Amino acid sequence: MKPFSLHSVLQYRQRLEDTAVVRLIDAQRQLAEKESVFKKASQEYSATLKTYQKMQIQGINIEDLLRYEQHLVLLQEKIFDLSSECDSARQNVEQKRKVVISRSRDKKVLEQLQVRQDGAYQKYLAKKETSLLDEMAVLAHERKLIDP
Repeated sequence: MKPFSLHSVLQYRQRLEDTAVVRLIDAQRQLAEKESVFKKASQEYSATLKTYQKMQIQGINIEDLLRYEQHLVLLQEKIFDLSSECDSARQNVEQKRKVVISRSRDKKVLEQLQVRQDGAYQKYLAKKETSLLDEMAVLAHERKLIDP
């Protein structure tokens, strides 16, 4: 009796793995975008801070000084928020990576099961064929003994 075919199950597992890979790539793209925004905000903060320090040395009126300070505080808050978003995006990427690894392992296990199952079935067929050939040989031998 032929064992259960795992072809459709393997196709399903492959689709699950492919979906997980697509989600991982999407999460990595989102992480790269967030890191890019974070880097730009950090550069803007550094440039604004340099300008602020330069203006303090040259002399600046109180209104402009307050505006620069408020802008620097807003940029710091933005950088903090972006940093936490980047951390959560990194965690999301790591989680998606683990899912891909898990799906890949599941598929690999089923592939190995199919290989073992096919090997066992081939051995079964070979044994059955050998027994049939032996039976045919015995019948032929008996025929020779009866019809000399």
